[in-house]
Amino acid sequence: MLRPIDTQTIYQQTQELSNRQQVHNQGENTQQGQFAHIMQKEAELKKESVNELEKSQKIDNDLNKNKKQNQENARQNSKKKFSKDNKDKKGNKETKIDIRI
Repeated sequence: MLRPIDTQTIYQQTQELSNRQQVHNQGENTQQGQFAHIMQKEAELKKESVNELEKSQKIDNDLNKNKKQNQENARQNSKKKFSKDNKDKKGNKETKIDIRI
């Protein structure tokens, strides 16, 4: 069964429907733009801020100091080994050199 279409009421409603649809579409775009703006501000603040480390998180970045300590420890260990080997091999006149880097 076919019903007749009342064109006078449909034409009046089309303007209202198009306005609603436009407001709905613009609302989504503005929300997305506002969210993007907020996220940009937060990212800039995080980039510019400096986080302080707790005492347990602080790191000693003096690499030269650590290298020197490691070299000194290696030298002491090699001297101890060399002196022990010499004491054990007094009869043998072999010499050994232990160089560690």
